[in-house]
Amino acid sequence: MDMDGQASGSLTLGIDIGTSSIKTALMCNTSELIVAQNTIEHRAEVVSEKNTMNWREQSAQELLVALDRCIKLLPDDTSKLVKDIVVCGQMHGCVLWNGESICTIENFAEDNLIQTGVSSLITWEDQRCSNEFLSSLPKSNLPLASGFGCVTLFWLQRHQPKIIDRFDHAGTIMDLVVSYLCGTSQVYISTQNACSWGYYNIENKEWEIEKLKSANFPVHLLPTIVPPGYIVGQLSRTWHNIQSNATVRVGLGDMQCSILATHAQPTYAVLNIGTSAQLSVIIQDSNKEDTSNDISSYPALHLLPYFNNCSLIVAAALSGGNVLAFFVKTLKSWLHDLGLESPSDKYIYDRLAACGIHDKCAPKLTINPVLWGERHDPNQKASVKDILPDSLSLGNIYNSICFGLLLNIQSMMGGFFEKYGVKKLVGTGNALLQNTILQENVQEVFGQEFVLCADGDAAVGAAMSINELFTSSKF
Repeated sequence: MDMDGQASGSLTLGIDIGTSSIKTALMCNTSELIVAQNTIEHRAEVVSEKNTMNWREQSAQELLVALDRCIKLLPDDTSKLVKDIVVCGQMHGCVLWNGESICTIENFAEDNLIQTGVSSLITWEDQRCSNEFLSSLPKSNLPLASGFGCVTLFWLQRHQPKIIDRFDHAGTIMDLVVSYLCGTSQVYISTQNACSWGYYNIENKEWEIEKLKSANFPVHLLPTIVPPGYIVGQLSRTWHNIQSNATVRVGLGDMQCSILATHAQPTYAVLNIGTSAQLSVIIQDSNKEDTSNDISSYPALHLLPYFNNCSLIVAAALSGGNVLAFFVKTLKSWLHDLGLESPSDKYIYDRLAACGIHDKCAPKLTINPVLWGERHDPNQKASVKDILPDSLSLGNIYNSICFGLLLNIQSMMGGFFEKYGVKKLVGTGNALLQNTILQENVQEVFGQEFVLCADGDAAVGAAMSINELFTSSKF
């Protein structure tokens, strides 16, 4: 098989299975021109009384239905030119399924098709694993946190073993989708997503199997680790107008793909604010050992796999656009309590922005908006101080929350901008691109040249990855 999987005039389909939406991008491989894009909000959150216990799950069925709808919206004349499919999406999360229950592509949108054969997706936002539980796990060479795939599987093994017994495969939601697209029961996970699960040896690029076995971990569920760009197989059937000979690659991390789409260089840092927030610096793998030593005393920083013999220094915050969404939800709740009808979320966001601009000269509150703590400090609580009579306007509160989000992620990076000679900060992610208040505060918080990159879309980055990688194939 051709290692590049490319043909003149062919297109690559990039897919992003995000926390709140599904995105697709069709890219011409020769020019890297994006010829079509779609976004669908999936509303896949599983609502139950356990949500009050900080459990966070999404319906795999709803995600597949939304994905199928997004593909159906692509132009027919361009869809038939797709030669490569790359799926990226929300990292850390874990979904379990049975190999025997592999559904076919044409059945993606059928109601209740996979409910018995696939678990809910336990997402990166899940907080069911307490500090006490985390401390009971075997030590890993990587930091561990609730919501990480291997940690979730440990929790299920100890608290709900019947769920473990029901299934024979596990992976990220991207790995499930790739398996379904190829119609294969063999599961592969990229180094990027394996690292996000924990118990991954970043040097040897393999699971820490012996540590896991010693703690009675269900190692038979673990997917096989392969490099980004690995060809898992071909589309098993025609998918709307996408032909069945399209190559399907292993799933990638949405963070890495978002950064790739910005065309960031090693002298750039990338600030991505979507549901959560990440601040990243690209380094050459030749410097990885020294960098690993440098960040060892910074609990909020991680060294993660990227592309092309590069790695990322990453400060990954749980607090991002989700904090602003929760503030909007709270305002709507207050209006309801006052007996008033709530306007739409869009109206509230627009009014907050207008009020924020009007009140930008007011003395800011000091708000640390970490509503769910942070992975390096899960017991951290959100706080407000420096309250003055003239600082309690709605616009100033919103300004102060936005400022606090930026201060939080900036504090996690420490002095690494200076150490690695960062000259420019590139901003991306929907929460940042759509929020002028956040944008106006970036320069004050970071003191760097700042540019927005509207093209920094994970689905676009997934499509671009084909041209960035020399890939391997199982064929």
